[in-house]
Amino acid sequence: MIKEKKILADSWYTEHLEGNIITVKEYFAQNYNFLLVKLSQRFKIVRGLLLFKASKNFDLIVTTLGGRGVTLFIIIEAICTKKRNRIVLLEFFRPTPILKLYQAIWPFWSKYIFGPSLRFTLAKAQVLTLKEIETYSKLFGVPKERFSFIPWPLHFDHKKKQIPAQINADSLNRVEMSNYVMASGRANVDWETIFEVAETSDWPFLAVCSSQHLERVNRLNKNKKAIVLHDISQEEHGKYVRGATVYALCIIETNTSVGHIRLMNTIEQGVPVVATQTSGLDGYASNGVNAILVPPGDVNALKKAIDSLMYDQALRDKLVKSARSFQPDRTFTNYIESIKKCISEITLTEMPSDINMPLVT
Repeated sequence: MIKEKKILADSWYTEHLEGNIITVKEYFAQNYNFLLVKLSQRFKIVRGLLLFKASKNFDLIVTTLGGRGVTLFIIIEAICTKKRNRIVLLEFFRPTPILKLYQAIWPFWSKYIFGPSLRFTLAKAQVLTLKEIETYSKLFGVPKERFSFIPWPLHFDHKKKQIPAQINADSLNRVEMSNYVMASGRANVDWETIFEVAETSDWPFLAVCSSQHLERVNRLNKNKKAIVLHDISQEEHGKYVRGATVYALCIIETNTSVGHIRLMNTIEQGVPVVATQTSGLDGYASNGVNAILVPPGDVNALKKAIDSLMYDQALRDKLVKSARSFQPDRTFTNYIESIKKCISEITLTEMPSDINMPLVT
């Protein structure tokens, strides 16, 4: 007999899941004192330890790798418990080291620490592109069957999730533009290529970046032709997307899913998209259907594609109409249903247990 799973859930997905579920926030508030909870909100090591302590009372832990303290929790789980393969990681992304010290130890870390920890603890990981199954299985030595390809939606519906964004009140409504090209993103934006195109074009250009990349963007905006904003709210970002004539989804190749949220949001706003053809958009962007695709770093192709849309209203209308009708079943509701189905199919009696060795010491 298979018992109902007790699930400890974290991340914004929790409000959409069903069953015997309690959120990490609720569990912490009910079982830990105020000081510990506050410390867990500030320090990853504290939250990781508390997650491990809490997890002993649950069959599955559903979270994301980007959650505070989750990486530490995975490692402690692998070392300190006999329970195996009970962590579900949604939107699985390879952790990318930023500091040079971390970059230097990354090969050792992934092979001897993080990889073995995943093999011990992972019940299922959701990936957003098919290629990531092969990539992550090879990188971490995790069997391919532990990955599930559940692509991000292409269309919102009445159950769409608005992901919170920090509001910068000082920037609200400070830019008035018309007939402009827009590019934006917090990470993995090919700013060099789009600025090279913008510098030799007649159309106005709006660039929206994070403070982390502001110095780089300002340096590229050498002739001050572009208007540059940074760290604006989601509401304001949406307003500028709606007002754009063309959206340039210029991204770099990361061999992971990237740009899919920007693509969906722009399609929903009724704005035609020119996008870089990278593996991160495989299964999302279809050339001539919901975007015009150009090779990575190809300045001439990017300029030609943008210009063709900027100066042809009929072509813009055709692409917007086609994009809105492309794969109409790829909605947010159906996406969440696929997530729930994936979790429900993890049976406690059939979880993989192919790794029976301790971590390398």
